[in-house]
Amino acid sequence: MKHCFTVFILAFVFISPCFTQVHIGGWSFHLPYGNTIAVADAGEEVYCANSSSIFIFHKPDNSYERLSTVTGMADIGIKNIIYSEEQNTLVISYTNSNVDFIIDDVIVNFPFIKTGNVSGDKNIYDAAFFEDTIILACGFGLVLFDTKKRESPATYFFTNADGSTIRVNSVTVLDSYIYAATLNGVYRGSLANPLEDFGYWEFLSDSVTLPEGEAKQIREFNNEVYALIMDTIYLYNGTGWNIYYYEPGWHTVDLNSVNEHLLITQQFGTSLPADSSQILIIDTANVLWIIESTSGLPYPNQSTIDDNGLVWIADGYRGLTSTDGTNYYYHTPNGPGSTNTFDLDTDKGRVWVAARSINSAWH
Repeated sequence: MKHCFTVFILAFVFISPCFTQVHIGGWSFHLPYGNTIAVADAGEEVYCANSSSIFIFHKPDNSYERLSTVTGMADIGIKNIIYSEEQNTLVISYTNSNVDFIIDDVIVNFPFIKTGNVSGDKNIYDAAFFEDTIILACGFGLVLFDTKKRESPATYFFTNADGSTIRVNSVTVLDSYIYAATLNGVYRGSLANPLEDFGYWEFLSDSVTLPEGEAKQIREFNNEVYALIMDTIYLYNGTGWNIYYYEPGWHTVDLNSVNEHLLITQQFGTSLPADSSQILIIDTANVLWIIESTSGLPYPNQSTIDDNGLVWIADGYRGLTSTDGTNYYYHTPNGPGSTNTFDLDTDKGRVWVAARSINSAWH
């Protein structure tokens, strides 16, 4: 099955111009842009996504660019976005296992994880970048994509002893090793080995220095590897693991390594919005900067930092937010409050929309 899938995904890649303009008589789109879940800084641009839409905020002129199937995206239902400055590439993973790559402003669709002959979980949970290769963390293992050749050279299936596949939640690369955070724990594989053979993968969760069980995220920062297990962050020193950070009661919702900073996004409690929230930002000199909970940071889901030290946050209530640690700025394009529409009507050249729907909360 692995061989057939690998050959199949080598067959085709669909390429389309990025950000196609709507022509006269064509369709336009109106989507909600709040309740954001993911954010990625790309220099003069910031990409932000919620579960139904993606938009670009242009820093120089404070303008917005909305992306959808009308502008060239292959699908709907966003699961995650991941950006690489070195490759100038944005990965868009969809909830139905489809994938778009925006490479140098060209959309490259890669539908073959979605359509491939693999049973079970085919979600794409994360991505890492190595030279000209994108490594996709999937519900069954890892899929590699060559951005120059626009094809997949390999698929690495992660399997238990009974033959069932192992979900890979997150992936990173350091010193020619791929590190994979999985439902079982953390695995490491040398790129010098034929990693299609799962026997070449080393299991690093030894239950002594790193607990066995699900590893949620893994990141390379400052030439070291950090793994998130439950709500504890562990640091790998090359031979073993040490606890790097844990604070009782705080739930770590995202671990991000970008622009020579490690960002730890946290929420406290189970309320909506969170009882409290904070973002811990560590630089390569191990200097800590904490952005603490205020009304401007009610429910952060992910954070990043740009070259000017401005922190960008995907917040579940405020939408795309930026802060210097003191002031908060909100950047959300105009749009409906929800993808649910109860009714609409026209009057005097205007369209009136009743968003959301009647449900059990109505009396």
